[in-house]
Amino acid sequence: MKQQMLQDFEQAYNRVLRAAQDAFARGVVLPDGWGAWEVVAHLAAWEVEGSQRIPALLAGAGSKDYDTTEFNAGALAQAQGQTFEQVEASFRQAHQRLVSLLDALDARHFNEGGLAHEWVLVSTNHNNEHAQALEEAGA
Repeated sequence: MKQQMLQDFEQAYNRVLRAAQDAFARGVVLPDGWGAWEVVAHLAAWEVEGSQRIPALLAGAGSKDYDTTEFNAGALAQAQGQTFEQVEASFRQAHQRLVSLLDALDARHFNEGGLAHEWVLVSTNHNNEHAQALEEAGA
């Protein structure tokens, strides 16, 4: 299960990155007003959060409820002033750190109910949802 989840996560990451690059080059704006810059900046922030949250869970921290509107607003504010290329580089770095962390985890953490299972599943779906939105908006 671990290898399949990581493979799916990597495919979703590559898909959203390609979609964002294309959308940025074409000036695509989503119905909610976000463009490729906003999508990539907020995905980078979520991957940084995963790199911090998963070790906290492994150390015994309890689950955390996120106010996604607040989290996303903070992510965009933190990235303010950066170019698309800079937020893309941040996304690439955050993704590599998260994948390295996940790759080092025991396979049992990827089983349903495992500490990495939900995070990877949600992140994979999240990347695919954004990729699809960017692809459809640019069609």
